[in-house]
This record gives sequence, C-alpha cells and structure tokens, in this order.
Amino acid sequence: MQNIASYSITYSKPRKAFRSLALSVSLMIVPGINALKEDHPNYFYISFIIICLLIWIYISIELLASKTTFTINNDQLTVTDSLFNRHKTKIYELKQIEELEIENLKIKYWSNHVEVSKNKVLTFFYRDKEILLGSGLKNFNADELFNQINAAMIAPE
Repeated sequence: MQNIASYSITYSKPRKAFRSLALSVSLMIVPGINALKEDHPNYFYISFIIICLLIWIYISIELLASKTTFTINNDQLTVTDSLFNRHKTKIYELKQIEELEIENLKIKYWSNHVEVSKNKVLTFFYRDKEILLGSGLKNFNADELFNQINAAMIAPE
C-alpha cells in the first residue's frame, strides 16, 4: 500500500467525563441531604462528599485531557494514547490485519484503501485523498458505495 500518504485522526473522550460527573453527583446527593438535615452533621458524610468530588475532578481532568490518535502511514497504523506528556503507542502492520477495532473505531484494510468507521461515519483513505461519508450507511449497496468513491476520485479538486 505504498500509495497511501500519512493521515491522522484524533478523538478525545469528553462523554466519559460527564458520565463520571453524573455518577459522582448521584453518590453525593443522599448523604449530603442527610448530613444537612442533622443539627450536628456527621463528618463521615461530609468527608465522603469531598472524596467523591475530588475523584470526579481527577477523572474529569484525565478523561478530558486524554486523546487517542490514529495515524496511517504507508503500511503501518500507529495508535497513540496521550495524557498530558505521557504517550502509549502501538504500531500495527496493515498487511497483517484485515479488520481491527480500537475504542469503537473500526479499521478495515483492503488491497487499495483503508476504511475507518466510528459511529456509522465512514472515512476512506485512498490514494492521498480522504472521503468522508456521513451516517445513514446502515443498509447500503456496496456497488453504489464504490461508485461514489470512484466518482470522488475522478472528480477534479
């Protein structure tokens, strides 16, 4: 696959941070109400609320700051998880995989292009060009899809 140039896609994870917020708030509500009702609040509940809040802040910062970058370069797929200055990198040889799924991102390697899909949005990397096809491809005709791809390849820039 020498004709594929270098491409990079980066995804952050903000939804998980908001889920952790919802979980932390739900854990704090009942003890918080009980602690406020009492004349002499129980310090266990207050410390529990503070601990939940600190855990939420830590998880939120970590999830909002973390990003996953997928880079396709010639015959290699590089997946880099970044959090501040820490990076974890995995390298996959595209010739050795037919389909790969990482973080809800599906990557299919075909003989002449690489197909990347996430949340029903397909991105095709094909001969130095990128074609983004929107959602709604649940019941698509493969011939129709390749006609669209070929038309986009032939169309002038």
